[in-house]
Order: sequence, then structure tokens, then C-alpha cells
Amino acid sequence: MIEFHELSGPPSAQDIERLNQVFPEGIPREFRLFIEEHDGAYEPECLVDPMRIQKIPGGDLYGLQLYTIPEIFEAREIYEGRVSPDLVPVGFDSFGNQFCLGRMGLRYGKVIFWDHEDDVAGCLSIGIPTDADRIHKNEYPIADSFEVFLDLLILAE
Repeated sequence: MIEFHELSGPPSAQDIERLNQVFPEGIPREFRLFIEEHDGAYEPECLVDPMRIQKIPGGDLYGLQLYTIPEIFEAREIYEGRVSPDLVPVGFDSFGNQFCLGRMGLRYGKVIFWDHEDDVAGCLSIGIPTDADRIHKNEYPIADSFEVFLDLLILAE
């Protein structure tokens, strides 16, 4: 498993409870365990092992920073209406793409890659003409759980 650099100390009980409210089914267990130990972490030299996931438009998924709990709330505001409502941005790669966690329903607990290069919802929100039928089609499943996602990470050579 990748050794992350810390962004801050453990979160407060209030921050955990506040985040728990975002997930109607509760914070997914693996993610909760991770954020209780690392409230925000990064590894700029890691990537999602391309041999273990299906090819995603936009190329390799390089570098990872996981948000602190306050940053998760900031990201939710920034990406509201752009990321599907059943997802929560929990981190980003070196190129500005988001890693999201399913907060409810069929994608609960799954890690989804959100490709910023094909942000149809964002274009529509600022009046850029685009194909509205493609809204939210820039979200790609990566892992069935946060634990599996962490296991997919390798250091770049």
C-alpha cells in the first residue's frame, strides 16, 4: 500500500459527524477508517495501476491528493450540479480530475473517476453550447470500494 504524506492531523469528532450526514447510509467503512487516520493525504508520484483497471478516456490517472473533511465540503460546492448527486468528491489527480465516492444507491461506497475534460454539466452551467445528452457521462467506475481503490495505487517508476 502507498505511504501517504499527511495534510493534517486526525479530524475532530464534529467533522466526522458532519461528513456522516452527507452519506445517507453512513460513511463507507473503509473510507471512514482512512479519514479517521489521515484527514487529507497526498502522494504526487502514485498512479492507478493501468494494468488493473479498464482504460479511461484522458489517459493515466497520475498523482493523488485526498481532501480533508473541510475540503470535501468545499469540493461539493464547487462541483454541485457537475458531479452526479449520488457522488461526493474526495480527492483529485495531478490534472484536476476528481475521485468521487458513491454516497448512496447503487454506487454507494464505490470509487468513481470524474473526467474534467468532458464536463458537459459545467459547460452548460456557464452557457457553453454542448451536447446535453452527454451530461454526467464523464464518470467512470474505478473500484468497488475505497479499500480496493487504495490497493490499485502504485508508485510511478
